Amino acid sequence: MDPMKNPMNITFLNHLDVSKDIYTIKVRIIKLWRQPSFKVPGESYAIEMILMDEEGSKIQATVMNKYFIKFEKLLEEKVCLLIKKPSLGDNTSAYKCVDHPHKLFLNFDSTVTICNDFVGSVHGFSLTAFDQLRDNLILDESTVDVIGYVHTYFEIEEFMKRNGKLSKKMNLQLHDLEDRNIFVTLFESYAEKMWKYLSKKEDGVAAVINCNLEDISFSEDVLTFQHHTMLAVFTLMITLMRLHLLAKEGGETSSHRVPSSQKLPNWRDDFLLKTVYHTMAEVDEIDQVTAVIVVGTIKCITSGIEWYYNVCKKCNKKVITKYVASETSDGFDQFEEKQILECTSESCNEQVVSAIPRFKIPLRVQDKTGVLSLTLFDRDAQRILKKSAKELVDQILDEENSNIFPNELKELVEKKFAFKIDISKFNLNNNYKFFTVIKLTDDPSIISKLEKKSKVEQPSNSESFEVQSNDLQSQDMVKV
Repeated sequence: MDPMKNPMNITFLNHLDVSKDIYTIKVRIIKLWRQPSFKVPGESYAIEMILMDEEGSKIQATVMNKYFIKFEKLLEEKVCLLIKKPSLGDNTSAYKCVDHPHKLFLNFDSTVTICNDFVGSVHGFSLTAFDQLRDNLILDESTVDVIGYVHTYFEIEEFMKRNGKLSKKMNLQLHDLEDRNIFVTLFESYAEKMWKYLSKKEDGVAAVINCNLEDISFSEDVLTFQHHTMLAVFTLMITLMRLHLLAKEGGETSSHRVPSSQKLPNWRDDFLLKTVYHTMAEVDEIDQVTAVIVVGTIKCITSGIEWYYNVCKKCNKKVITKYVASETSDGFDQFEEKQILECTSESCNEQVVSAIPRFKIPLRVQDKTGVLSLTLFDRDAQRILKKSAKELVDQILDEENSNIFPNELKELVEKKFAFKIDISKFNLNNNYKFFTVIKLTDDPSIISKLEKKSKVEQPSNSESFEVQSNDLQSQDMVKV
């Protein structure tokens, strides 16, 4: 028997051969959309589909408008089909929705019939865990499905594309059941669809999103989509539903309670309207828990304080280093000291764990009125450095010098940002002067508008930045 075929002479999608043109496939349409005609407004140029076989393999298929009369009435999402003699070619699309290297085309020689005995998934999801993405276990240029509840979301906003046309986007934060998060940007109709849905919901919703790793960058817990790829990244599916409905597809439901989604103001409004701006001198006078905006230039990185910390790979909580005595294997009843990592979370099932680094960068930042010590954590640090803490730690280990700062950190010095910082109860009760950065931006228009709010004269460019040792409360500083 031909290994590429089952007893019904069905060829699976992973065994398609461009050198052959007579075969039958058994598939379900898991997504269908129309390509508009640019020549005839209101008409469709082609029908595009994502097809899946019983093994779960997917392929993109196209039906040109001149073949609509033959196939259109049979083509609906979730319908199962037997397709005979489709044409097979390379998938040359700039933005691929599936991993298959080829693409199917239906023509007048093709035959399509309804099939009622398809065995396989209805939705076609192949869900990828957040930690698989963070640990770079997914191949580049592959597609993934991710699921999570919408924990926070920003208002939909307009922006100008490179071609001069106005578009819309919306930022989301998705959490999984282990409370790990990723940040996602939806564009155009998908942003509008999500915004419309979330605006009506009071409780948490889940989002299942298909992503193409060729068009995105993912490091640790931040998912960043490039603007020029947005029109096709989400072409496969955005499905909104209760998270427990997808705990097991077609199986048991989960009792996990989805928290309420939190709406956040858009980025510019948060810096310019929603949060109070202060000079750094004014921050010292604040005596209540709050968040404020400051603008300043990073002048140096604090030495003597680690710029990263280790977290448990399993639960994402901080780990501590311990040394334990272990019997040697030579049989002489001797002991040796070994270093282990222990998770600090009481809920973690494993005490001895493997860990991964996260950013915790101590900064000294100056404006025209004074200096503040700020701590920049992993999410925003990755966003501006374009690298994960693990990458930079590995880089230092390769150079066999653990005392140096990576060049990426040095490049932060003398750069100006607007910071939203947290004045916490811990800061106030303990007179602790390291403030946490909630978010930051280097948008020159935001920085300019904020600086205009200050009535203090700008010092000259020649004014030097000098910090005496007694100002640092025994913490050494290094200018890098």
